[in-house]
Amino acid sequence: MRGPSLVTMTILFLLPAISGMPMLALVDVDDSVRSSGSAGFADGSLENISVLEDTSVLNGSYADYNFVSEPYMYLGTGWDGFEWFIGRSWFKFNLSEVNTPFFRATMYVYNDLEWAESYADEPIGVYYCGNDSWNESTLTWNLQPAISSGPSDVISSPASPDMFIENNWYGWEVTDDVRMALAGDEILTEVLRQTVEIGTENALDLVAESSHQPQYAAYIEVSFTNPTVVNLTTSGRSGPPLINYIQDSTPAFGWEITDPDLGDYQSGYNVEVWDNEYYNETLLWIATSEEGSGTSIDYAGPPLVNNTTYYWRVKSCDSYGLWSDWAAQSFTYRPLTSVPSYEEPIVRPEIVYVGDEVTAFINVTYFLGVNAVDIQFGGSNHSMTASGDTYSYSWTPTEAGTLNYTIYMVSAIDTFTSVEGSIEVLAVGFGGDTATFLIIIGAAALVGVVVAAILRKRSVPAK
Repeated sequence: MRGPSLVTMTILFLLPAISGMPMLALVDVDDSVRSSGSAGFADGSLENISVLEDTSVLNGSYADYNFVSEPYMYLGTGWDGFEWFIGRSWFKFNLSEVNTPFFRATMYVYNDLEWAESYADEPIGVYYCGNDSWNESTLTWNLQPAISSGPSDVISSPASPDMFIENNWYGWEVTDDVRMALAGDEILTEVLRQTVEIGTENALDLVAESSHQPQYAAYIEVSFTNPTVVNLTTSGRSGPPLINYIQDSTPAFGWEITDPDLGDYQSGYNVEVWDNEYYNETLLWIATSEEGSGTSIDYAGPPLVNNTTYYWRVKSCDSYGLWSDWAAQSFTYRPLTSVPSYEEPIVRPEIVYVGDEVTAFINVTYFLGVNAVDIQFGGSNHSMTASGDTYSYSWTPTEAGTLNYTIYMVSAIDTFTSVEGSIEVLAVGFGGDTATFLIIIGAAALVGVVVAAILRKRSVPAK
């Protein structure tokens, strides 16, 4: 921050060129009224890249003039008493030291003075330039490389009283621009200009130039976010009632990581198991990984005690060394021997022929819920469909004989039981329509009787 002393500052009031060069006027400014206004940042989550080169350009009579020696850079439109002019500020950054991935990048510029405070401000945008060959010592309006047709970000409010105030930092988001530069030569060029460059308003700002005011040099702030741990599970259970009936004596603790930093990843984690919900009495077990990308680990502490509740928590570290907050969960170790209850299975139809559709039904219940009911036959396992407490599966036998099956019932806490049964599949059948089959057989028998009678009549010898 600047001290309270008076400092004589040079402000350039542009006058019409004589012999092609601008004339200067000097004005004293009380430096004690200035404030740093620097953007705040959190330790460990930000990275700042100072500007490498910066200068400004003006059109009109100044289109071939280089302003690198001036203590300010011109931005916006203004009237010098003879002509309207347009000013643009150019910035170049070396991004080779930027860590990736990151969440957001913002370019900050210090607005030192306003050309005419009584006039309304105009929106200022930041524009990307893919040509980094320019040099601050030679750049002029007529030598500008091409810039993007639209801004990457714009400051356009508040309209009243001022969009831009003297002695303040202003930031434009340049996240996509930084990523494009990192994918190329790692050099970034940004240009600040009015979004509508029409010389009708004295809306010129004088921004700090790095070599003359290094403490107010433009910079890019690259921000990183701490990871967040979510979706904790114990032996695959995420909440009650099942998490209060953990059967495994070495339960698996699982979690997921979210991080807005595109492409970031977990580089380590800490897992703790305690005997109380405040995590302040007995630490039963701790697991630490400094190079782990895994998001699960099996408990390997002292033996768990039946009907006892335990409290575990986990925190994760990302690739930048930023740690998440603790995420916590409790579980009760309560091994059970009870299994699902069931009624004897029913098969329909009762008489089964090859080609018939067969359906097996079974009613299954368990006080903590049923996880799955499967039927196995012919070497294959099939999931039965639930409708309330009734589970069913339909299929069509293709071979006659005895079909043995086994139904497996698994509770929500993975205790299970099974029941066996068999079905006799008959070889003769017409798609299950037994009545039609009998009618056809009866008709065939009647035809046979008639034919036999005719043959007998023909075989009687003549008298």
